[in-house]
Amino acid sequence: MALRVPASLRLRFLGPGLLLAAAWGCGGGGGGGSAPGGGSAPPVITQQPADQATTVGRTATFTVAANGATAYQWQSGSTDIPGATGASFTLAGATAGQNGGTYRAIVSNSAGSVASASATLTVNPPPAFTLQPLGLTVTAPAPATFTAAASGGTAPLAFQWSRGGVPIPGATALTYTLTPTSTADNGAAFSLGLTDAAGATAASAAAVLQVLPAGTGPAITQQPLSQATTVGRPASFTVVATGATAYQWQAGATDIPGATSATYTVPAATAAQNGSTFRVVVSNASGSATSASATLTVNPPPTFSTQPTAQAVLLPGGATFTATPAGGTAPLALQWRRGGVPVPGATQASLTLPATVPADDGAVFSLAATDAAGATVLSDGAVLHAVALPGTLTVHVGVRALLPIPEAERDATLALRADLETEGLSLSSDGALLAWPEAPAAGWRVDLGAKHALIGADGVFTLAGPFDPVATATLSHPADPQRSTPVPVAWLAAFSGGPSRILVPLPFHGPCGMTQGDDLHCSLPLPPETEPPRTLAARPLPAPAAPNSTCEPAMGSNNKPRQIVYTPSPDGVRGSYPNPAI
Repeated sequence: MALRVPASLRLRFLGPGLLLAAAWGCGGGGGGGSAPGGGSAPPVITQQPADQATTVGRTATFTVAANGATAYQWQSGSTDIPGATGASFTLAGATAGQNGGTYRAIVSNSAGSVASASATLTVNPPPAFTLQPLGLTVTAPAPATFTAAASGGTAPLAFQWSRGGVPIPGATALTYTLTPTSTADNGAAFSLGLTDAAGATAASAAAVLQVLPAGTGPAITQQPLSQATTVGRPASFTVVATGATAYQWQAGATDIPGATSATYTVPAATAAQNGSTFRVVVSNASGSATSASATLTVNPPPTFSTQPTAQAVLLPGGATFTATPAGGTAPLALQWRRGGVPVPGATQASLTLPATVPADDGAVFSLAATDAAGATVLSDGAVLHAVALPGTLTVHVGVRALLPIPEAERDATLALRADLETEGLSLSSDGALLAWPEAPAAGWRVDLGAKHALIGADGVFTLAGPFDPVATATLSHPADPQRSTPVPVAWLAAFSGGPSRILVPLPFHGPCGMTQGDDLHCSLPLPPETEPPRTLAARPLPAPAAPNSTCEPAMGSNNKPRQIVYTPSPDGVRGSYPNPAI
């Protein structure tokens, strides 16, 4: 008996030492058939899904091919798409948000599954015309050329020109030329349609053709307008004419080389061109026409007539910076910057900070001005000093710079420069400047708000904070209360400025101000004379020993002593008789 070898042998493990063998597929014996469950191995992908491009609102289709697959499941990224269970998946109505999305298929049978490679979807914006065809006026039989431009859509784009809505055979480019023209073409409307690879469409505006009879010269329908610009900036002049096929711009009456279109641009105006005139000669085969002249005004570059100045504030007080722009071509657009960064909403000549914080100390503010011609200028930077009163205030009261004060100037003001030490005053740190009409001696008392101190032998008094920034201090001597007098106070902050220190006023009551040279000028009203007039009683003088003596007693008409009142004056003590007789 011959042994038949099965073409296919299948073994099944039944337990220890037991195998069950089954053979099929070679005729005879156990009958033919296929592997139970649809196959003996997972499916094999023979064609991966390809990347697709479409347009917003259009469709995109992904396809996979696999041997042995009995089921399909498409995924977006790694998420199943409900109902997408065929060999192809079509995305309907693509959105811009799906641009860059990935899609794959899971193919499977009873033996297993396998995932395809991911395919990327590109979703392009809808096609649109970026340049519309313009209406033309020509003189027959001159040609008429229409041009358009488009962007967006899914490449390639297919174009078709139409006349009156009827496609023009062979007119499938962005430019279409009708030649020759005749008066029969007058009023014809030409438009361009496009269709992208995804089926998205767009249509241009219609351009109307005007055809003049042969022998008609051009006609200017819009004259060039006068223009204003700034030194170094451009200026453009434009003319509109019917029937024009050629243009020649002139400065005055002289042709400008290369200026042969409907618009002429002066690339960079100079001050010498201020007041210049420009015109254009338009022409065609039948004649020419000359436009009116337009005048060019060239303004000086913008600048600042006043610059913003440094400000000092006592935290959390506010601060205001102001600058004055000038020149340029109106209107000027203003923008304040902090450290070079625009301050939102700060578009006026003044910038006000309602309140300050410690981080504002040292910030630099500047103002940019841009004119209508695009010229820009930046102001000087102004530093903001945001300070707190010191914990301890030391004031040197050497007031030699305030003395002597002539009687005629007692009601005047006194200007002090920033270099106070050279003028006899010393303010070595943040603090207060006090002005009084005479040099106080050691032991005098200074009251500054709720704080007080006695002036020491070295002319220095020290107060411990916190301080109330009052506008007036009181100076008095304990042994002579009548000499107590109010004195004005200028609160100052000392900052490093170049080789020396500068003093910046804190704006409480405004007696001080900064100059552009960073000099400090304080106008402090001087207090009035505080020493009261003195009344002295004089006794009668005795009769002289000699009969011709020039000395006579001061007697009244009733032969009684008269009273003399003495009052201090700049040149001594003056005497007067307050009444005719006593």
